[in-house]
Amino acid sequence: MFQLSSLYFCLEVLAAENALLYACEKRKYFWIREVISLAICLTASYFFPVPSNLRFNQWYVWFRYLTIFALTCVQAFSCYKIKILPLLTFCTSGYLIQHGCFHLLNMFTKIPFEKEFSNFLSKNSAYFELGICALISIVLIFTIGRLFKKRQYYKNYNVLLSVLSIVTILVVTGITRVVRNEGRGGVSLSSSLYVICFVILILFLQIAIYRYIDLSNENKVLRRMRENDRTHYEIAKSTIENINIKAHDLKHMLNNSKIVDEAEKENILKSIDFFDELETGNHTIDVILIDHKLRYSQEGVSFTFNGNAQSLNFIREIDLASIFGNALANAAEAVVQLDNKEMRVISITLEDKGDLISLTFRNYYKGKITFNGKFPETSKKMHKIDHGFGLKSILRNVQKYNGNISINTDNNVFTLVVYFCKPEVEEVHTNK
Repeated sequence: MFQLSSLYFCLEVLAAENALLYACEKRKYFWIREVISLAICLTASYFFPVPSNLRFNQWYVWFRYLTIFALTCVQAFSCYKIKILPLLTFCTSGYLIQHGCFHLLNMFTKIPFEKEFSNFLSKNSAYFELGICALISIVLIFTIGRLFKKRQYYKNYNVLLSVLSIVTILVVTGITRVVRNEGRGGVSLSSSLYVICFVILILFLQIAIYRYIDLSNENKVLRRMRENDRTHYEIAKSTIENINIKAHDLKHMLNNSKIVDEAEKENILKSIDFFDELETGNHTIDVILIDHKLRYSQEGVSFTFNGNAQSLNFIREIDLASIFGNALANAAEAVVQLDNKEMRVISITLEDKGDLISLTFRNYYKGKITFNGKFPETSKKMHKIDHGFGLKSILRNVQKYNGNISINTDNNVFTLVVYFCKPEVEEVHTNK
């Protein structure tokens, strides 16, 4: 004996699961896979055996629904490129949503409507449930689905989240079976209300765990970036100091040499003076500027600095190196994409007014930049410019000094302004 309830259940779970999974990367021949796997899944659900003696056995019904749910997981895995653990998490969330829809309809049926409408609702409850689930799935695509796509939560997972999802499904659906056994097939209004609240709570908890994983991964990236910034700065500092020593010795030799003619001596001295062109008043900033000028000299990128950076001596060396390093790296990666080499200019302006110090980095860019929250992200048509973690790293370092950042992209000029509040008692940080 077969029941349409299995087919309806399968359709509802598939609708909820695909609403959450639509943002995931699709496998090759997705639509062919989707159609075939859906047909297999729905057919298997409809023909799932329901012996007459077990038709009203709630534990067998539970087993039947869990088995069909397992089939929907296989269906999702055949269509989406996603690992097993996040797949189970998304699919169990879909099952939770379906279960919530069932109890939402059950609550609706408890409303004392007129007898005719109540009878109509009772006879067509499966269609109402399908409609509710379809409507909620559409809402999910534009709410939680978009959030998952934006945050790419399908790439973040852990064992705890997957175990929580699976256990939740077993507990919530198991409670329903127990209630039905004790209530002789019916589910009370209070039981449905309890399940709906529990489902909503678990969904929010899952999103909170995803957010925690996202922030944890972000922190790991930022810590690794900071260590890379520290290593690179130490190497650049040591290299530039050695070059400065050699340049000073060479300049002294040339000034006392009578072998080299004046024209050649002037050219050599001009090349050596390259290292003295960007004296800002802060040794850390000098090192970062010279390092980037050396790195991008062949690309025709030029740097200008206006202001006296001595006012930034209260900032720790590694923090200042990280701020300038990331800001200049983002700007340089943008300007090297410009066809007009005269526009490959990066300007830095420092202003010290009252209790506020501002650093303004300006550079041209091409393409279109859209914002994702506070930070910009580049369109796919552009060359990849990292205005993501670099800017987050800058913000984190700036916030240590009660500062903030602002970003403007008007007229194809990327403007990053970094604000610092002066400390009450300024101290020069020599520790790293």
